[in-house]
Amino acid sequence: LALEEDLVEEVARHHGYDRIPTTLPRLLLFPEGRPEPDRRIQRVREAMPRCGFTEALNLSLGSGADNEMLGRAGAGLLVTNPLSEGQDRLRTTLLPGLLRNLVHNLNHGAAEARLFETGRIFRPSGKPGHLPEEEETLALACGGKEGMKHWSEPGRRADLFDLKGALELAARLLGVTPPTWEPAELPFLRPGTGALLKMGKSPAGLAGEVNPSIAGPLGLEDSAFVAEISLVRFLADLEPG
Repeated sequence: LALEEDLVEEVARHHGYDRIPTTLPRLLLFPEGRPEPDRRIQRVREAMPRCGFTEALNLSLGSGADNEMLGRAGAGLLVTNPLSEGQDRLRTTLLPGLLRNLVHNLNHGAAEARLFETGRIFRPSGKPGHLPEEEETLALACGGKEGMKHWSEPGRRADLFDLKGALELAARLLGVTPPTWEPAELPFLRPGTGALLKMGKSPAGLAGEVNPSIAGPLGLEDSAFVAEISLVRFLADLEPG
């Protein structure tokens, strides 16, 4: 006998394995359960399907070209050992992956798609040797050849007001003040459609129609609308629970 476990095994063998009662192991659960930030994000994920959007999941890696095309924080941080050449940067925005999800759905028979994703984006800290700044974010994308139909009225294509309505409904379901919208011009949004989202007086996100010069190379044949908002600012007034 070299280990304590060896002695336990010998005692159990002589006693008889069949005489040892079967019991479930005890689990110790912390009273607080999941951390409050996780609970808040889960409430967002539960609210968005009630607004008509389906959840998408993507990797936190992307390409520098995608980050520069649809983001505002440059090419992003280079990963030391990337999975592939096209996934060698930490994403600075959720929009590239979500738009590719939209294209995939439309290319596989969907007349219209409305998608959302929650996840972290990563921005360089600006200080050598420091970890990137991480931020929990919510992104939405919608588009397609046909709109959602109802028996009482003709169908219509998705537009910017669908995103606005979804964010306002989500805010109401969560019990927070909805964001305000101000006109803004961003290079990856069609001129005249861009909007800056603000929570109170603080900038919190963006929304608008994807610029055709970007939609075309991505494979989007029709108009697509996107929004991206900081969950930290969106949920700042949310009560714990």
